Formats: sequence, C-alpha cells, structure tokens
Amino acid sequence: MDGRRRPANVDGRLKPPPPGRENPDKENDHVRTLGRARLTAVRSPIAGPVRLPTYGPTVGKGGGGGPAFNGMLVVQGQSNALASGPTSVPSQVAAIDPNRVKIWDGSAFVGYVAGTNSEPTGAFPAKWGPEAPYAIRWLAAHPRGTLYIVKRAVSGTAISTWQSGQTNFDNATDWVDAADAALSGVEIHARNLLWAQGESDAIVNQALADAYEAGLTSFLASARSEWGVTRVAAMRVYRANLAYGATVRAAQKAVALADADTMLVNTDDLTLVDTYHYDLTGVLAIGDRMYDAISTGLGFEYEATKSLSNLTGASAPTGYAASASSNFNSTFTAWKAFDGSLNESTGRWATAVPVPGLAATLTLQTPTAVKFGAFTYKIYSDGANSAPGTMVLEGSNDGSNWWSVYSVSGLSWTNNETKLFEIPTSQRGSYSQHRWSLSVPPVTSFSALEITPLLAP
Repeated sequence: MDGRRRPANVDGRLKPPPPGRENPDKENDHVRTLGRARLTAVRSPIAGPVRLPTYGPTVGKGGGGGPAFNGMLVVQGQSNALASGPTSVPSQVAAIDPNRVKIWDGSAFVGYVAGTNSEPTGAFPAKWGPEAPYAIRWLAAHPRGTLYIVKRAVSGTAISTWQSGQTNFDNATDWVDAADAALSGVEIHARNLLWAQGESDAIVNQALADAYEAGLTSFLASARSEWGVTRVAAMRVYRANLAYGATVRAAQKAVALADADTMLVNTDDLTLVDTYHYDLTGVLAIGDRMYDAISTGLGFEYEATKSLSNLTGASAPTGYAASASSNFNSTFTAWKAFDGSLNESTGRWATAVPVPGLAATLTLQTPTAVKFGAFTYKIYSDGANSAPGTMVLEGSNDGSNWWSVYSVSGLSWTNNETKLFEIPTSQRGSYSQHRWSLSVPPVTSFSALEITPLLAP
C-alpha cells in the first residue's frame, strides 16, 4: 500500500496505533470532541480516583481557525447509493458549497451540484444520494478544507460482483485510482466509505443470502486494501420485507459487530417509494446517520432492545437494585433511571446539587452477572445542563473490588438527546453490579431520564 493509501485517522479522530507502536501521523494527533465519543479504558482494579483520558484540540472549530481538514468519501453499492428515490433537490442540499465539496466525474474533480453532476456515471443523472446530507454535516464540522467525493455505484448488483477481481470492484478501483492521481500533492486526512448494498442478495435465493456474511467480510478487506478507506457506514437492508432479507440483515449485523470500523446504519423507520428505495426524507436521514456513524464509530449493531427487566422499585423485581450517591427528592430516585419510563415528571433520576469536583454515582445490581456490550443514556427535554461531561462505568461482583469497563470525557449534550456508548470488546466483563460515575458538574444537578444497558452478543 502506497503513502496515499495509509490514512491513520478517521473523520476527526485519530485511529489508535497498535500497542507499543509510535503514531505515524504525529502532526494529526488530535481527537475531536463528539456527542457520542468513546475511549478505551484500561481494565485494571480501581484504587482511588480514576484518571480520565483527555481530549486534544477540536478539529476545524473556532470560526475558521485550526488546520484545514481534507476528506475523501468513497460512495459505492447499489441504487440506494446513487440514490433512486429523490426527484427534487431541497434547499439545504442545493446550498452545498461546490468550492468545498468536489465530486470525481471521471476526469477531474468538479464542484458538487446535486441533481446535476451528483451521479457521475450517467446512470441516473438527476439523482443525488446520501453523500449530500453527509457533506452538509461535514461542512458544518470542518470550516476549512475540502471534501472529495468518489462515487461509482451500480444498481442491481450482488455482493459477489463486488469482490476483488470482479468487474464492479475493479471498475471502482480504477475510478478511485484515477481520483487519487488527480489529488497528487493534496493531503487527505480521512478516507471513509458509504456502502449501500444487499438488496440483490436478499431477493434471489437462500444460497446467495447465506453467502452474504463471507462476501461482505471479503469485500471490506479488499476495499480497505485497494481503496484505502478506514471507516465504513453500511446501510442496513430495509426490514425483512425481502424474501431472504432476514438472512442478509443478520449477516450485516454480524459483520458490523466483528469489525470495529464498520458501522451499521438503521433504515427501518424510514419510508420507501417502492420496494427498495427511499423517499427524500429517508435519503436525508440515511446520509445524516452515516455521518454520525463515521464520526463516532457507533452504529446500529446494538438494537434498542435489552434482556434486563425494567425496575419497578429500589429493589424490585427480585434480584435487582438501584442506588445513588444522592437523590434530588423522593420522586427522582435512582431506580427511575432504569424503569423504562420516559415520563419526565415521574420517571427520571436526579441528584442533589453536586459539590464541585466530586463525582455522582449511580449503581445497578442485577440478579446474575451480565456483560454489557453498550448502553444508552437519555436526558430529558430540558436536561442539557444536567448531563455529565465525563463518565466512568465500572463493574464488580462483590461491591468492593471494581474494574474499569468504560470511560469518556468531553461530552456535550442537547436537550432530549440519547447517546449510545459502545464498550470496546476487550473491556467487556460479566458483573452483577455496574456503577456509573458522573463528573464535570452541571449547572444544577446530574440527571438521567433513562439508561438502557444493551447486553453483549
């Protein structure tokens, strides 16, 4: 792999080097503060205060200050990558700055104009896809620099045609290589992939669907090797409405769970215009979710379901218990954070006004040891000032010896927000008690409308 195919960092975040190796891109050694950021905690017994990692400077913030950040976005797959649904260009998409968002037309990078040159192969000349809402988010996050889009999707294609040595993959590789050559001398800080494919494998036969997991795994390995992409946002096949859709959906989830840099983007709540394609609102949502997935490294691998029971009291059901370092009053008590209720008046937990510099703690006990794969943390409609800026999750089986499971800092929130936090595989352990420590005191008190543990597969 040559120098331009060795991006060490992803969109705004540096990809950590293997243990014991120096970072090869010290000049880009930064971590962007994210709404749903994650950091790998060191799994060791807790003795005394926990030292949290610290984020570096924010990339591209501060009204145009900071270094220019150039990104390459490869867009591949079937017709939903093209995309075939929208028949109009909304104002926010039309407003994309063509001086800062460029698309490869086969011979040069030209200013991106949705509905005019947004499908450069000519199959659907008036169509635009998830790259447009992705670009809107990218521009907002990076006041300086250019996003280069390399898009060459092919409708009606199975995963077998996207293997190295097959026509679709090799044509796409030629397309990327030509785009790279045109950017000789331009520093690209992040190269990522939007992937929308799988419908063809879900409608032909069971054998094709059964082979999808191996095919997608192989494709991703080749895409990283040949195209130099790092993170991948993969669109999930819509529900199980296709004959073999359930098999393909399960394969997509399995691949995303096994690959830390592949994130699955959910589409089940979106509207189709036909059997396969999304309406304008849907395409806008898909691109927006793809940006979130690339930026945070978190996807829909963990669906909004759980195996734990909702609490009905401080020690109910049997075997469950919740406690906190303090409760605001007799209504906003610890167990309300795990009751499954989104009633803001009666179904949330809040602390007493915190003492500056001290962390608030919230502990959940389960009847047996369980292994968390992730958890969500939801705040209420006016809760941005009562959400934690830093958080540590620990696990214990005796209430005395605690092990660090997860830690994060630099969090910022908006009212009514839900954040998903994925626990790195190496940090997951089975514990009968989990304790959240919240710090960076808010204006009033810490609060949580609902915390939902998601069990590891």
